[in-house]
Amino acid sequence: MVVVDCGLQSRWKSNAIGSIGAVIALHALEKERGIVIGWGEYLKIGGVVTGLQIIVVIIYMSGFWYFDLFPTL
Repeated sequence: MVVVDCGLQSRWKSNAIGSIGAVIALHALEKERGIVIGWGEYLKIGGVVTGLQIIVVIIYMSGFWYFDLFPTL
């Protein structure tokens, strides 16, 4: 669960500043290719990807619960 949280954490901030990798990628894309991606497009794509990841995690964790695969503490 910690790994899933780390993967989603930068996207929860709803902007590219939350992830240095996104800032570098957007800057390189603009500098090398001349393609500018605005905040609206970034948020739209990021929101869809984050939503899909959350759905996959819920299904995955539900499978663990259903098949009783969680370790006992």
